[in-house]
Amino acid sequence: MQLLTRLFVTELPEESDELMEKKYGQDVIDSLSVLEAVTPALHRDLWPQLQETFPMIHLALRSKFAIIRQLAARCFATLCDTMTSQGMRFVVENIIPSLGDPLSLANRQGATELIYRECAVSKCVSRY
Repeated sequence: MQLLTRLFVTELPEESDELMEKKYGQDVIDSLSVLEAVTPALHRDLWPQLQETFPMIHLALRSKFAIIRQLAARCFATLCDTMTSQGMRFVVENIIPSLGDPLSLANRQGATELIYRECAVSKCVSRY
């Protein structure tokens, strides 16, 4: 989580993309993968710390790099599956509005990928 905090000190996806491109790309991939893997096993008392990663993962969802968006979507979907009310509240308030962003394709793609992943994690796709 410390790497994500250091990398996503900005609110601009362009700046974080530049850092990933030059230095931290593989580290972000590794961090998101590990966070996705360990989240279901973490104790409920650690959820407030996980909740602090939501804005960072939201920024990763807005990346120009498809692999970063994909991993962020998978990671956030797992977080939402584990801590449903906190995660889905963040999705509704912060990520769903990105679907209507006429200026940034990456914003729309990241929000769409997250919704798809959330359905895949929750198995809602197979129910219909």
